[in-house]
Amino acid sequence: MDKRLLIVFCILMSLLISACGEQEAKVEETKPAPKETVVVVPDSVVGQWKSVKIALHDQQQETENIYQVDIGGSFQIPGSKMRVKVESFMPAFAVNSERATSASNQLTNPAVQIVVNDGEQEIHRDWVFGLYPDRHQFVDPRYKILLLDYKAQR
Repeated sequence: MDKRLLIVFCILMSLLISACGEQEAKVEETKPAPKETVVVVPDSVVGQWKSVKIALHDQQQETENIYQVDIGGSFQIPGSKMRVKVESFMPAFAVNSERATSASNQLTNPAVQIVVNDGEQEIHRDWVFGLYPDRHQFVDPRYKILLLDYKAQR
């Protein structure tokens, strides 16, 4: 009789553990997707900046190309299908949990938002900082992207 009781107990525990695992899986499936930070270019910055100067370091070839890119413009990485687009420029980059913006039009924390596509697929979207070149860096075994300079509208 003790053997039967032990078998029933083991079966019940197994069912209970299985049900708990399914419950945890259901909880994970219902988690909301992370909220994307909205980019807000303040009126004091809109139209004030024409272009940025970006350095592209090719770490395999040990070369560097410099690109002067208009805000909204892009350039092709030589010998690849990758294209780098300059989405927006913030002279005084500031961010919170809801938005990325510029605190002013003064060059206190210059940053450029770039989008890197490999063919038609977006592989990177983030900020490159003029004063902090290693922060939020485009992670690629071959290329490194740096923000060198910024040009105001005249």
